[in-house]
Amino acid sequence: MNKIVIFLFCIFSVQLFAQEADWKDIEGSSDHQMISRFKGSVITRQTLKDYDSFDFVTKIKTDGISANVADSKREEGRYFKTFYKVKSTTSPLEITKSYENELKRKGFKILLKQELEDNCAFMFLYANLKYNAQNEDGKALIGGIGAKEKKLILISGVLERKDGDVFVSVMAISGDNTEFVNNNGVYGYRTGPFSNYVLDIVECKPLETGKVTVAAASIAKDIEKDSHSSVYGILFDTGKAEVKPESAETLSEISKVLNGNQKLKLFVVGHTDNEGTYEYNLDLSKKRAESVVTELVSKYKIDQVRLVSQGVGQTCPITSNKTEDGKARNRRVELVEQ
Repeated sequence: MNKIVIFLFCIFSVQLFAQEADWKDIEGSSDHQMISRFKGSVITRQTLKDYDSFDFVTKIKTDGISANVADSKREEGRYFKTFYKVKSTTSPLEITKSYENELKRKGFKILLKQELEDNCAFMFLYANLKYNAQNEDGKALIGGIGAKEKKLILISGVLERKDGDVFVSVMAISGDNTEFVNNNGVYGYRTGPFSNYVLDIVECKPLETGKVTVAAASIAKDIEKDSHSSVYGILFDTGKAEVKPESAETLSEISKVLNGNQKLKLFVVGHTDNEGTYEYNLDLSKKRAESVVTELVSKYKIDQVRLVSQGVGQTCPITSNKTEDGKARNRRVELVEQ
């Protein structure tokens, strides 16, 4: 009897050790500095990108049988995506309620809170969100295809900030998960309860300009087609009119356009966003346009008579100045055929 007890105790200890060893974050992962984890959960997969987009669901349409995204809001910026697993006894409601309280405490406005069950949860999860159901080791992240009696709760929120809004989505799901297992050479399936969640965060910011230099052929094509071309590779410090050295490649491409068509004459027009007064922006845009002409004449030997500088300040935006991305697009140098 004692031998049997000792044997069973050893088996149980090995199983417990294996479970505890597996219950840890994947190497190199960490929580977001603003939005942490639900207590007791561990990271199973994580993706971090300096600039990417994510569609935050703001409305779900369901008929009780299936569910689809009725409306969403695409946001761009620094992107964090993290998969967490929790103990199977943890409910999606407990997870999302905890996050909802935390988001509200930090000043977030809740955009959506929706609960789906069974087939609706299943269809919404796989047809709309398209999350990968398998980790690199083959273990399920959010439940296998054979999962049943699912419950899914999705919440999303936004924190409005002057230096860029922060959008957060939390999707928690529970159900029965089926895994393919190898038990000492005997292959089969094992079914057990699971409860996991996915956290998506976008810190909105404009795309950094100047990383890709516009090609001469593209500028020439725009001018031939529309008589003007917007250029974003000419850079200035905030409030300054001096052309930064990083602008050299773009200026070189503009000189190629002018050298390739000796009859071409251009207005070089400076544009700003709406930060500051009208008079200040008008003066700044004029000085920046003058600086561009000076660079093309002095360093690239373009005849002065072919270029006329002009500034229009904030009066000709190509998009709204209500976002940082919009402001970045409005700050530009435009080449206009005379």
